[in-house]
Amino acid sequence: MESDKEPSQHTENSLHQDTAGEHIRPAPMRTLGLWSCVALVIGNILGSGIFVAPGEVLSLAGTIELALFCWFFSGLVVFLGALCYIELGIMFPHSGADYQYLTRAYHPSIGFAYTWMMLLIYFPGSNALLSLTAARYILRMFGEASAQAGVLLKEKAVAGGICAFITLTNTLQTRYGVILQGWLAVFKLLFVLLICISSLGFIFITGIPQNSAVKEIRPLSFSGIDPLELGFAFYNALWAYDGWNSVNLAAGEVVNPAEVLPRATCISIPIIVLCYIAVNLSYMAVLPEKTIRDSRSLVVDLGTLIYGGPAVKIVASVSVALIAVGALNGLVLVGARLAQTCASDALIPKALAYLHPTRHTPVAALLFNFILGCIFIALFSFNSIIRQFMLSTWLFFLLSTVSVIVFRVREPKKERPFRVWIVAPVLFALFALSAVLFPFFSSQAIEAAIVFGSILLSFPVWLFFHYEHNGHTAASRLCFFCR
Repeated sequence: MESDKEPSQHTENSLHQDTAGEHIRPAPMRTLGLWSCVALVIGNILGSGIFVAPGEVLSLAGTIELALFCWFFSGLVVFLGALCYIELGIMFPHSGADYQYLTRAYHPSIGFAYTWMMLLIYFPGSNALLSLTAARYILRMFGEASAQAGVLLKEKAVAGGICAFITLTNTLQTRYGVILQGWLAVFKLLFVLLICISSLGFIFITGIPQNSAVKEIRPLSFSGIDPLELGFAFYNALWAYDGWNSVNLAAGEVVNPAEVLPRATCISIPIIVLCYIAVNLSYMAVLPEKTIRDSRSLVVDLGTLIYGGPAVKIVASVSVALIAVGALNGLVLVGARLAQTCASDALIPKALAYLHPTRHTPVAALLFNFILGCIFIALFSFNSIIRQFMLSTWLFFLLSTVSVIVFRVREPKKERPFRVWIVAPVLFALFALSAVLFPFFSSQAIEAAIVFGSILLSFPVWLFFHYEHNGHTAASRLCFFCR
C-alpha cells in the first residue's frame, strides 16, 4: 500500500479560512494519497453487508434474477452519486463533505441538521452494527449462535471491546488507522476472491448442484411482484453499498484532490459492484435458495459445504469478523473528521475540535463517537439500527446531490476541474427522493416519522445556539440571565 507522510508541525499551510470568511481554523494534514483513498472507500463499503444482506435481498425480491438486479442497479445508483460527489469534493476540498455542501448551497441550519443526524445516529449506529457483526461471528466460533438473551449480552460486551480497540488505534495516529485500513482492504478483496474461486472449483469438480439457487434463474420479469417488498430489497442492497461517499468526508486530507478523488472513485466503486455480483453468484451456484434466504452466516455455510470440517467454521468466522472490523475502522476515521470539522465551525461544542498536540489526531471527536456507539450497542437491536440510519441518510444524499445543480446555477463561473454529466444528479435525486418517501407507505411509517421528527428537532436547537438577535443568541441570553 502507498506510504503516507507522517504529520509534521503546523505551518502556514496548516490553516485555512472558511469560504464565508468568518474565521480561520486549523486544517488537518494532507496525507492521503490515491491508494489510501481507494482503501478508504473499499474499506467502508466492503463490510459485513455482502455477508449479511444477500439472504434478505433474495427473500424480499422474491426471485434470483430480481435479487441480482437489485444488486446491480443499486451499484449503478451509488456510482452516479459518487460522480456527483467528485464534483462537490473537488470544488470544496475540505473535510466535512455533505456538511460543507449543504451549508453553502442552502443554509447553515441545513448543515447543522445533517451534522445532528449523522453524528447522533448514522456514525454511532453504523459503528454499532459493524461491532455487533464482528462480535456475532467471533462468538460463533465458540458455539454461541442462538439469539438467547445471554448470548445477545455477550455480543454487546464483545462489540464494545472491538469499538474501543479501533478507536484507540485511530487515536494513536491517523497514519496507523490508514495503514490498518489499507491492509484490511487488501484482505477483504482476497477473501472475496477466495469465495469466488472456491465456488468455481467446487462446480468444476462436482458440477452445479441440482438444488442450487442458480438453477432457479429465469428471464427478468417484474410482473406479479410486490413493489413494497422490492423496495425493501433495494434498502438492504443499498445498506451493503453504504460508505460510497466516504472519501469526500476526508477530502481536506487528500493530496491533490482534483486528481486523486476522480481516480479513487472510478477505481473503487466498480470493484465493489463486481465483487458483490460475483459473491452473490458464488452463493447461488452452490447453496440452495432456501439456505440463502434463511442463513445468518452464509460464508460459514458455503465454506462448510465446499470444504467441510470444523476448521472452516473458525476460518470463515474470523475472516468475516476482520472484514467488519475493517469497515468499522474506516467509519471511525471519517466520522471523527466530520465531528472535528463541525466543532471547528462552532456547530457543536468546540471541545470536540481538539487535536492531539503532537499526533494531530481528533482525540475528542473519536471519544465522542465511541461513547455514542456504545450507547447504540447497549440500547438497540441490529435491525432497529439498520432502519434508523437508512431512513436518515438518503434525505441528505438527496439534498447534497441537488446542490450540484444549485452551485452550477449560483456559481456558473467557479472553476470545476471535474464536471459530472447533468443527467447523473437528476437521476440520482429521483431515486433518492423515492428512497426518502418510500418508508411512509410501508410498515415502517411510524419509525420513519420518528426519524424525520428527530431531524426536524435539530432546527430549534440550531436557533437556540446560533440564531442571533441584536448580536446575541438565545443561549447567550440564557447564560447571562443565569448569572
